[in-house]
Formats: sequence, C-alpha cells, structure tokens
Amino acid sequence: MAPKLGTLYRQYLRGSDLTGPCLVTIAGLTQVTVQPHPRSEPVEKWCLWVTGLPEDTPNGILFGPKGEEVLTKIFGEVDIKDLKGAQIIIYPLKVHVAGYDKMAVRFRLPKSK
Repeated sequence: MAPKLGTLYRQYLRGSDLTGPCLVTIAGLTQVTVQPHPRSEPVEKWCLWVTGLPEDTPNGILFGPKGEEVLTKIFGEVDIKDLKGAQIIIYPLKVHVAGYDKMAVRFRLPKSK
C-alpha cells in the first residue's frame, strides 16, 4: 500500500486515519512536546506508541486526561513501563470540540474469546 499524502510528515495518528476498530500492541508511552497551532506555545502531552497499524499510518497516539482515565480503567494504576506489549483496540469516535465535529481516537480492551 502506498503512503497517503497528508501522512508523510506526521507521526501522530488522527481519528480520521482509522476506518474502524483496530487491534494494536503498545510499544511504549512517552511524554512529547507538541505545538497544537503555529501561534500557540508548545505543550507537553503523553503519547502512546503502538504497532499493528498499516505501514503508512502514523503510530503515535496523543492523549489527554480523558485518554488517561480510560487507560487507567483498562489497566489499573500500573507503571507505564508495564504497558509495553499489552494489546488494546483503538477506534474512531466523532466528538464535538470547540464548536467543530472531529474524529478522535479512543481506546478499549479487546473482547475476550
């Protein structure tokens, strides 16, 4: 599959990159500095790095307090190093932010067999 224009220089996944739920493996969790808008100050965010996405898809998932809340419900209050190798489902969800609809990335546990 050829890379998509618009993803060539991105390392962070957007909800609009996903077409449905996707099982991924957590490769790590780090704090990164991002600049949400060219005129805004850089901010520190947490990033969940995953494997299992198509090759041309960014593999970093930025998240805020809501994402941490969901991850804590899934895994409990564990050391972040203990998340490496764990599997989760990521999926797109339409959210309303600052007067606009956008697709966000959300987390859930895989269903038990």
